[in-house]
Amino acid sequence: DGDLDAEVTPSLAKDGNTNTEYFTITSDWNAQPKTIAAGDSATYTVTVTLIKTPTETIHGAFHIELTAKAG
Repeated sequence: DGDLDAEVTPSLAKDGNTNTEYFTITSDWNAQPKTIAAGDSATYTVTVTLIKTPTETIHGAFHIELTAKAG
């Protein structure tokens, strides 16, 4: 609801996937606009895919960053 456009830079953080043996992460960030006009919105999709079925309980942490600055 601001009055300034925003430049957005979404990214998977350096520590973005703590369990690459079992999960992959993909997104549609490259296909989305890099600038969001004042008053508009954008939707970014992140997909987490199970690579293989675990035989015991496993955990994974996902760290995604979205940086926005006034354009």
